[in-house]
Amino acid sequence: MANKNGTKKKKTSVIAISNQKGGVGKTATVVNLAMAFSLLDYKVLVADFDWQGDASDWFGVKDLAKKLNRHIRTAVENELKFSEIVFKTKFKNIDIIANEPNFNFTMRRLNGTKKQFKVVEKVLECQQLYNYDIVIIDTHPSLDALMDSVLAYSHYVLIPTVPEPHPYEGVATLMHVINETKKDDNPNLFILGLLISNFDGSATHKKYKTKLLEDQKRTNLAVLDTDISHVKDMKGAAAAKTPLAEYKKTTGAKKVSQEFVSIVQELSKFLKGKRIGRPQPMVSPEMLDVLGKSEPKSIENDFGAIEV
Repeated sequence: MANKNGTKKKKTSVIAISNQKGGVGKTATVVNLAMAFSLLDYKVLVADFDWQGDASDWFGVKDLAKKLNRHIRTAVENELKFSEIVFKTKFKNIDIIANEPNFNFTMRRLNGTKKQFKVVEKVLECQQLYNYDIVIIDTHPSLDALMDSVLAYSHYVLIPTVPEPHPYEGVATLMHVINETKKDDNPNLFILGLLISNFDGSATHKKYKTKLLEDQKRTNLAVLDTDISHVKDMKGAAAAKTPLAEYKKTTGAKKVSQEFVSIVQELSKFLKGKRIGRPQPMVSPEMLDVLGKSEPKSIENDFGAIEV
């Protein structure tokens, strides 16, 4: 079966959207990337493993899942079946497994047990999962057992980052964890690369983007060709519980929606389901040190350019 863009559908691909730093647009990426996949006729499951449940709220199912007691926490604690916790959204081709804040306490109770590293597998692994072309996992901004569980189960990881110093430093820390996961648990975990999010075109953002592109040559950590632009409509779309593509047809909303479609087209050539064979080369510790040095040669602040 072919998609609207003419490409042939591949096997189920599980993509973790991850960065240990908050405020880099992870949930916005999850929601709008899911919508972009669906518009190109992929069948998508969103798995909200962030206990804040923002993706669940954005797709309008958080309150219903809590009312019915059918979400990830009850799946883990009460052995609910996959089919019992999947909700259809109002958008064609998109289903979701919801989360809510008390899931944090579930993970705390599992602390120190082997089960804490198998939570994602326990919730997702079943035959019904493979009815979907794409599974997108939203993650919480913390490097803990839940993140280990997500990375151990996923086939791919996409890392949104804002071109600013602190989120960029977080990439280096996350890459250490990804390296450990690839070495010990999931050798074929494939890093799709860095997605520049919330790009506002300022001098500071342009300088950090330039550094990301320069470091790409030394680290082999890809930077996606398409950036996601800053748009004021994003908060309004979240409040309206709808992806940008179904929100107000403003110039900004249309532009960013098309950027997400471009991301899907860029990623689709890599998505082959669970990979086998030779693993992707790991980023070396020396190259991670390059990532950790976040500031470009000069940055703009309120007082002008400062050499660093």
